[in-house]
Amino acid sequence: MCTSGLSRIKRLLLTQRAFKESGIEFFDTYDKLIPCYDIELIEKITDAYLDQFLFFEADKRGLFPAWIKPADTEPPPLLVYNLTDIWETSEGECNVVMETVLSKVYEKIDLTLLNRLLRLILDHNLADYITAKNDTVLTYKDMAHTNAFGLVHGLQFSAFVFQYYGLVLDLLILGLQRASEMAGPPQMPNNFLQYRDSVTETPLLAAGLSNAIKDNPQLLFSMCGFEVRILPKIRTTSGEQFSLKDAVWNLTNEQTKERTAQAFLRVSDEGVQQFNNRIRQVLMSSGSTTFSKIVNKWNTALFSLMTYYREAVIHTTELLDALVKAENKIQTRVKIGLNSKMPSRFPPVVFYTPKDQLIPNLYRYLQPWEAEFLDSARVWSEYSMKRKEVNAQNRRLTLEDLEDSWDGAWLMIETGVNQLLKHNPFWWTSQQHDGKLWQLNNYRVDVIAALGGVEGILKHTLFKGTHFPTWEGLFWEKASGLEESMRYKKLTDAQRDFDTHDIERYTRAKFLDYVSDSMSIYPSPTGVMIGMDLAYNLWSAYDNWFPVLKPLIPQTTSKIRKANPACHVLRERIRKGLQLYSSEPTEPYLNSQNYSELFLNQIIYDTNIYRVTMYPQDFRRKPMDGAIFIFNPRSGQLFLKIIHMSVWAGQKRLGQLVKWKTAEEVAALVRSLPVEEQPKGHVRPSQGPLA
Repeated sequence: MCTSGLSRIKRLLLTQRAFKESGIEFFDTYDKLIPCYDIELIEKITDAYLDQFLFFEADKRGLFPAWIKPADTEPPPLLVYNLTDIWETSEGECNVVMETVLSKVYEKIDLTLLNRLLRLILDHNLADYITAKNDTVLTYKDMAHTNAFGLVHGLQFSAFVFQYYGLVLDLLILGLQRASEMAGPPQMPNNFLQYRDSVTETPLLAAGLSNAIKDNPQLLFSMCGFEVRILPKIRTTSGEQFSLKDAVWNLTNEQTKERTAQAFLRVSDEGVQQFNNRIRQVLMSSGSTTFSKIVNKWNTALFSLMTYYREAVIHTTELLDALVKAENKIQTRVKIGLNSKMPSRFPPVVFYTPKDQLIPNLYRYLQPWEAEFLDSARVWSEYSMKRKEVNAQNRRLTLEDLEDSWDGAWLMIETGVNQLLKHNPFWWTSQQHDGKLWQLNNYRVDVIAALGGVEGILKHTLFKGTHFPTWEGLFWEKASGLEESMRYKKLTDAQRDFDTHDIERYTRAKFLDYVSDSMSIYPSPTGVMIGMDLAYNLWSAYDNWFPVLKPLIPQTTSKIRKANPACHVLRERIRKGLQLYSSEPTEPYLNSQNYSELFLNQIIYDTNIYRVTMYPQDFRRKPMDGAIFIFNPRSGQLFLKIIHMSVWAGQKRLGQLVKWKTAEEVAALVRSLPVEEQPKGHVRPSQGPLA
């Protein structure tokens, strides 16, 4: 930031107490309305600077104790995981989770009281700026309201103000003594769920409260969308063993590494409802949008759900049912956009979602949270050891030192408050710091295999209509605007015969229509009906056959499909319309199945039939035995014919005779082969293999 801009921000923080009107709109999540504020740009920049400064100073001075959660030190699932390891049962103790709800805290904050609380930790100029910024005029359409009571949600520094106000409420609920015991001394503050000693950690419980939980050996609580049921080992019934199922966390003692309890997970009812509301939002806002945008929103909603809850999804029957219903609704919406709901037109390949692959097994392609956390703990431990090593060597830690540990640890970083009229499915993480949360290469391979491979998928497309010999090396120009151009086009009756691959039935039906027409010259004993499916490059013929006609029809249709100008123009138009291009020559890769196609019914031969021995003293030549090598590349057969030297005895013009003899032997071999195997071409290398 330039010096003049920084000076302006400081001046505004010290002197500005009157602010421009702030617009307000509401983001509907179908269970609540989230207010979103439109703050003037310069004021927003000033507020963002103040927000970063306040959190920086608070962290440096240790203002907020470790018990304030959720926080940016870990993702919410890790917070739930850490909270489960909190009991001590060696002497039969009981743990109690007490929960209370403080409703509408934002709306009930008194700005005068807030100003006095802020002055306890801030300069009075900053405290006055914060309270004055909340005492502003809010406009909605043609209405205006002065916010003289309550906190404005959309200010950049509102997160800090609310966290500080929540700390004050915690102190009132816990009391100063217990709060001090939980926080620890300023010189050595306690970490989350850690205390100075066991006496401080376990205060006496009321007898009535102990009796109330005596008959329930399990600990139940809900946090961050997870419902957790903890079963300690000491309280398992006789003969009951720990479960090895999915969606179960094994909790161990840090010192002894003994498995002391298990935590059973499921998604809370609130989490299920949030997913249902999100799908409702996608469907309600789809309108006349393209189907790819609808499907992309569905995929994003699905991945955000799976990456957040992971193994907890498995034991949540309500959520599994909701996933199936939501997928059917999305597919129905796409079908409506294509003006048809006929099941025969929409095989699973159209949506790339075989049922047994997507639901409920998608989570199996994601690493479970428990494995993530154990891996993260290992990486941070290795990081600590590496730090000690480089400090001992008096050097800095480099990226090469951390190469083995990259992408293995979780660390949440505060990214500021941005309120937009847009859904943020990955609100709980930062892609910039945490990277991509899933790797679905294995899922992609399994789905393609389940749908019959690439060739099986292409059967349901116009690929055959393009007449490309292979799909390898092809790419689709996504920026072509094809889908936008098809947005308002409706399907014709001819297009609703789509994806049936039934040219045989159609041709037979047309033939029977003609031969049963009593008003024409039909029926004919020699008529033939030929049908061509231009979309799938298929053909079929149905007739009353007469001799020689049956082999003639395939030959004729093959020539038409290969060389007909009208077919060529149609294929070019299909390629152009689909914006399908080839990045390399569209010849299939050579393999053991198609290498014979390099030679279209040809044989290769080479000769060395006239061989002589030279006598340098008198320049005499003596003929020797020779040979003809004939190779059939389609079958891999090699024919070797030995030519005895006696053939050349007493002969003249041997150069011409060699050619005649070679042609005679090759012709004799070709005539000996069956008619269907006789080659139509012959290749003689200019530089033979024996040369």
